[in-house]
Amino acid sequence: MTITRPVAGKKADDKVEPAVCIDSFTDYIKHFFFLGPPRRTGDLAAITPRSARSYDPVQSTLSALVHGYNACLNRIGWNALPGWVRFIIRPLVYFGMMQMPLVYLSRNLDKVLMLRLDPGEAAHNLGISWWSVIVDRLPVVMALLFMMYCHTLICSAIFFHLLGFLAGEEYRKDFHAHPWMAASPREFWSARWNIQKQRTLAGAVYVPMCDLLDTVTASLARAITQRTSAKTSHATHSDGAAVAPNDTIKPPTKLRLFNRYVAASSVFLVSAFYHEVVVMSMAGGTDFDQTRFFCSQGAIVLAYSFIESRLAAVLPAKLMPHGRLPFIVGWPVLAISFVATGHYFFRPLINFGLIQGILENITLL
Repeated sequence: MTITRPVAGKKADDKVEPAVCIDSFTDYIKHFFFLGPPRRTGDLAAITPRSARSYDPVQSTLSALVHGYNACLNRIGWNALPGWVRFIIRPLVYFGMMQMPLVYLSRNLDKVLMLRLDPGEAAHNLGISWWSVIVDRLPVVMALLFMMYCHTLICSAIFFHLLGFLAGEEYRKDFHAHPWMAASPREFWSARWNIQKQRTLAGAVYVPMCDLLDTVTASLARAITQRTSAKTSHATHSDGAAVAPNDTIKPPTKLRLFNRYVAASSVFLVSAFYHEVVVMSMAGGTDFDQTRFFCSQGAIVLAYSFIESRLAAVLPAKLMPHGRLPFIVGWPVLAISFVATGHYFFRPLINFGLIQGILENITLL
């Protein structure tokens, strides 16, 4: 069996490196989970944060704090501990971190349950403005996201590091890449959150969709060019000389960018379908709230990317280094987008009683 793995640092539509031979399940685990950094997803992707220099001053400061934290762990001898010791300690540390949002959510359970309502409906029932609802929900949604973050870190620390023992290698990837440092919705979804799933969807959905759309549009452009050339030749040469076909025609740049938008939308649709299946397996049915959430997030990502590209053409480079809006603009947009659409994601979990069960059974304080 052979698989192909993209070269780190190249765009999704670049050529991939030669196929890798997989002879055993251990080799599969090594190549899928342990080799190579998280990939980029073409024109809509941010550069992988851990392997690229941050040009935003806020992100640079946050990166310096992360590097200082890692250096502190190295000085106290964390990396020198045996793997099995870290395997035991790491989930306990994440569980302790998880208690902070759990305590806050337990003491504000009424606000958590209000996520069953849309912001507009909640504003009508409470007699307040829509923006007041957003501001009131901001700490609740952020606490729920932090709880999910810690939960996924616990699962990663147990499951993926257990795979490391089976593969005989130290696990060198993070499940997330510091999502709280995301400077835009695009960066959060493409390079910060759930790297393993993002990598899988990029290779299974995004890249094939880009290739398919580029092939179709290139074929259409070639056919139109050949038809136009044939008409021109017939009008200028009465002998009807044949026109040589041009097989090197590529779709226009704007059309290729549109194809990337369509491919990115398909990734969000696939992710929505996956989460709907999970909800249906737990609750026995669905109200398609997960579809609303991921489609809304996909629309926000595409709209933000489009606006960012238009602003990059008119604003000076000092305001938008490398064509990106600064962290102080992108992060609030990301936070507001989560608060405005987060009820779609959490409402099925609240209706099923999962959130309440976690708060009742896992909160220690």
